Amino acid sequence: MISSKKDKNISYEILRVVSMLMVITLHYLVKGGLLRESLVGASASEGVFWFLEAACLCCVNVYVLISGYFLTESNFKIEKVIRLWGQVLFYSILVLLVLAVTGAVDYKDFLNLHELLFYFCPVTMGHYWFATTYLIFYIVSPFLAKGIRSLDKKQHGILWLLMFFFTCVSKTVVPFELVFDDKGYGILWFIFLFVTASYIRLYGCPAIKGKWSALLLYVVSVAGIWLFKYGTSVIVADKGKYEYFSETAVHYNSIFVFGASIGLFMFFGNIKAKEGLLSSFAVKIAPFTFGVYLLHVHNLLFSRWPEWLKVGDKYGLFRPVHFVAVILSIFFIGIFVDFIRSLIFSLIIKLWDFGMKIYHSKQEVFDYLVFGFLATVVSWVAYLIARDAFISHLFPGEDTTIALISNLISWIIAVLFAYVTNRTFVFKSEATEKDAVIKEFFSFIGSRVTTFLIDEGMMFIFVDIVKMNDIIAKVIVSFVVIVLNYVFSKLFVFKNKKEVD
Repeated sequence: MISSKKDKNISYEILRVVSMLMVITLHYLVKGGLLRESLVGASASEGVFWFLEAACLCCVNVYVLISGYFLTESNFKIEKVIRLWGQVLFYSILVLLVLAVTGAVDYKDFLNLHELLFYFCPVTMGHYWFATTYLIFYIVSPFLAKGIRSLDKKQHGILWLLMFFFTCVSKTVVPFELVFDDKGYGILWFIFLFVTASYIRLYGCPAIKGKWSALLLYVVSVAGIWLFKYGTSVIVADKGKYEYFSETAVHYNSIFVFGASIGLFMFFGNIKAKEGLLSSFAVKIAPFTFGVYLLHVHNLLFSRWPEWLKVGDKYGLFRPVHFVAVILSIFFIGIFVDFIRSLIFSLIIKLWDFGMKIYHSKQEVFDYLVFGFLATVVSWVAYLIARDAFISHLFPGEDTTIALISNLISWIIAVLFAYVTNRTFVFKSEATEKDAVIKEFFSFIGSRVTTFLIDEGMMFIFVDIVKMNDIIAKVIVSFVVIVLNYVFSKLFVFKNKKEVD
């Protein structure tokens, strides 16, 4: 019997936590050197490690299935893309800075273009393969959902079968690497998982009648992964080839890993996870699980935490104790760090909203200041280009002439830039007729010439008569000119029709 929508939400949030614990387990096994490349001749404990590996391999698929299940009928939000991107960037830079400040890494090693791009552009540079693929997956999800909703049940089923054979079955049975095989790391596999999750969301899964049949599928699939790995290890040991075929057992898009993913996903989808202390705790920490991944697989930490936590040491009978302690430590440290990160992000959002309220209350003034600053930048750039590229070659050695002509050119360019931006973005002039625009343009030029003369006159008085420092004088005069330019533009140049009437 399928559980209610509320129960499903709780169950899938718990599953999100479980899947992240599985991710850490996989990394513990690999970084601890506990997995033999071949199961041929493996000891009992090595066989158990491989079975634990097989039991956890479905974690990534499950995480994507949960997302696909809810994205099928949810609205796309650009804010979530920005938050995810910001979250990835936060961890990529944070860990680098912390390790550099503490001296764990030499910051000089990262002062080159490649390293800076790798850590400051983590999504595009592939710092985290899952984050990059997942962001692409989320961006295309509304198009996938719309396409899925245009299909009927039969068409949806045919699409699933074709993709299942193309992305999963073929790579599992063919003992060679296929050109289109992304091993479950690429967007093609994520799209297939979306097609699968959306079918379950819309029509259920007729082949799985309840939680026990789902659990049976999971157990059988996990056993299939282990047996497939063992069987292909025997073939490789006997034939001395087909090494890639042996590796396919642990690929996310192998048929056995996919079967385990569906089994575990449907098991949690069919249990009635009632609200309680444990389930409430799981639901509260589930949103922070992605941060656990971003922290412990960071490029600078992924090889360090196994060394710090002595993952590769020999523990004998105490291995299970060490395993549980490390997994839980990494998980809850990651949860805590991401909780702090969420508080920081919430504060930034509140400050942004507060700033936007102030901005919208005086938008015209702020826009004027912004474009005024840009006009200043344009003026300086134009001055330097005019002086060094043209005027200095026309009047060599005549410094005063070079400065005056270059300053005039930069003033003309800056005034033209200011006119266009003030008219379009600041005062939003409604003048469209030719005569009105011409009148407006010459009024603007006239006002700027006026303030230019005031600028020159005040500088002469302050510097030559009052004997004030020229820098201090320039600051005072610039403030006066900015205010006068705004007043002239507001009252005499860019007059809206309503204001004129």
